[in-house]
Amino acid sequence: MGDTISPPTATARSRSDRLRSVVTTTIPNTSASASGQWPAACVPRLGALRPGTATGVGSLPHRSADAAARFALTEYDLPAIPSLPRRCPAEGMIAQAVVGINGVTAGQYGSLAVDTGAVDPEAPVLTDVDTDSFCGLRRFLGDAVAVGLDSPVKWQFVGPVTLGVALTRAGLGDDVAFAVAARAVRSPSPRPAPTAVAVRSPSRGPDTIRSGA
Repeated sequence: MGDTISPPTATARSRSDRLRSVVTTTIPNTSASASGQWPAACVPRLGALRPGTATGVGSLPHRSADAAARFALTEYDLPAIPSLPRRCPAEGMIAQAVVGINGVTAGQYGSLAVDTGAVDPEAPVLTDVDTDSFCGLRRFLGDAVAVGLDSPVKWQFVGPVTLGVALTRAGLGDDVAFAVAARAVRSPSPRPAPTAVAVRSPSRGPDTIRSGA
């Protein structure tokens, strides 16, 4: 039985209202360019948020995706999309980052297995957010739509240096590892899940501030 989305609480509504007043510049809902690069318009200016705005890094200790989504939507000024490595190692930052990379898989406890012959630095990376690696993301987006959140949210993920180092430790050569890591992290479009698509409707839905290192 799936989790039930609770109606928005007064706290959730007040946080959402406060977030609307805090944010002075939002990120346009523009799609990625044909070159595969994020357009400059999608990068928020540092002045977009008031100094002292509270947010999180994303990773939470919760084992319940429903509880994590509720926490992220009610306890931060800028809601941070949760990842839940204690719920499942597949939601660890490295395990999430390798989803969609041909020849690289994350094991049961988060370790990486690499088929060096199958890894192609030029191959597109399509991140399937319907996998177990993104349960926290899907739950958060569903609840964000349910409470009517229409302000930016923060999504933190692993950056190309961290991922590249992990791939070299798993057995890839440096040149291939970092080329694959850069493509994976900068991949503009995850393979859409129904929940992820729903975040754009019915009234535009929240924009996303992407963050990685």
